[in-house]
Amino acid sequence: MNYTVLHKSWMRAFFMKIYTEKKSRSSFLISCVFISLVLSSFFLQTCTTDSNNQPILPDKYIAGYTKNDSIPSVFVPCYWKNEARTDLDVIDDTKDGYAESIFVSDSDIYIAGYTKNDSIPSVFVPCYWKNEARTDLLDVIDDTKDGYAQSIFVSDSDIYVAGYTINSSGFEVPCYWKNGSRTDLSVLDQTKPGSAQSIYVD
Repeated sequence: MNYTVLHKSWMRAFFMKIYTEKKSRSSFLISCVFISLVLSSFFLQTCTTDSNNQPILPDKYIAGYTKNDSIPSVFVPCYWKNEARTDLDVIDDTKDGYAESIFVSDSDIYIAGYTKNDSIPSVFVPCYWKNEARTDLLDVIDDTKDGYAQSIFVSDSDIYVAGYTINSSGFEVPCYWKNGSRTDLSVLDQTKPGSAQSIYVD
């Protein structure tokens, strides 16, 4: 229950009860002031502060990519924690990589994305990173064609990734991976592309 949010109707009923119990107006106002002080004290105690009594802000995690400084045409996958950037490992650091989604579980940071293949330079390989260590998702329809990891979710020790791969006809097929094993998803028309962009496990 979120005690910091009080329903207006409950508050109104509570105050009216005090007022209608034939108490004087001054008693009613004193009760209001007392309750306000109690609530204020509760809210202040529930705020998280450091040793200097400054509020502790939550950590922020962002997945993305930036242009390489030494090879300007190449994108480098990365993530930021509270504005501090960490670059991620790729198959070939002379080729593009992208980070598309991030998930934090306890102290572990998981990121979904894709990098260019070294043996087939034009092909993207779907992958995820756990604490900067890359795992390629090699279960694709055709390993001579692109695969993309778009979203990641971790439940217990299982890692779920949503995305899509390209079939032999050149169409995008939506899918998800669970611990590296791919499951293709149904589409309205198999002669047209589809894509999975997000995943959640309940």
